[in-house]
Amino acid sequence: MRLRSLAGLALILVCAQASAACSEQDWKMVLRGSEQAIVEYARQHHCDLNQGLDNGASSAMVYAIQSRRAAAVAALLTAGADVNADVYDGKTPLFYAAEARNAPAAKLLLEHGADVNVSTRFSQMSLLMAAVLSGAPQLVADLLKHGASLEDRDKYDQSARDYVAKLPKAQRPAMLRALGGA
Repeated sequence: MRLRSLAGLALILVCAQASAACSEQDWKMVLRGSEQAIVEYARQHHCDLNQGLDNGASSAMVYAIQSRRAAAVAALLTAGADVNADVYDGKTPLFYAAEARNAPAAKLLLEHGADVNVSTRFSQMSLLMAAVLSGAPQLVADLLKHGASLEDRDKYDQSARDYVAKLPKAQRPAMLRALGGA
């Protein structure tokens, strides 16, 4: 009898999880809509707003960031998406905004308390290093204003300053200024 109860409970939990898994196709369509439509979709379908959609590597937030839909980013935050969700390999939504050079999304994420001192698990690349590689000096300056560490080192013992050398020569002076002239 006890085994049946446990099996029944497990089935309920599996069904609840399945109902909370909204599809990649649905999200891509919904994210084109209004803020209100996004929030309503998430609430009506009980979506896990932080779930990985395409084999776990992207979430609805990542799709919104990459499609440059600041209104969709705001709507997902309003609906309860975790601003610091680990989407893949330690990358948070702000990491994806930095890589996409999406300043409006980055601003929204920072306003909602995004952690500026995260790094990937594999290479230990910090968010600041990724922002440097993206060639976005204003974003680098904003991350530093929000407390990003210049002292972090990746698994190859390189810092954000070292990453400047990987940029085209024409971009290096502006990036060095953003890093505080270091």
